[in-house]
Amino acid sequence: MEATDLLIGYRTNPHVDLYQRGEEAAKLMLEMFEGERPVSYRVRLPLLPVSDTADGARLSLRRAIALGQRHVDASVMNVTVLAGSLC
Repeated sequence: MEATDLLIGYRTNPHVDLYQRGEEAAKLMLEMFEGERPVSYRVRLPLLPVSDTADGARLSLRRAIALGQRHVDASVMNVTVLAGSLC
């Protein structure tokens, strides 16, 4: 994460939200070009299952994504939940 200004992850599995995440990334990049300076934080949550192939894992990940999205507002540009090796 140290080498990134933005990290925008998928919110669906299968990953069918490529267009929407691209739009979001473009919007946030424009805000950066206009002077916004995002600060990134990484929080490791040991409770999320690594595998997204089981129904329970998908449900847990879906809930975590929904919870994160409730925190997006004028002061929070994006909340991305990742499970697996990128975490």
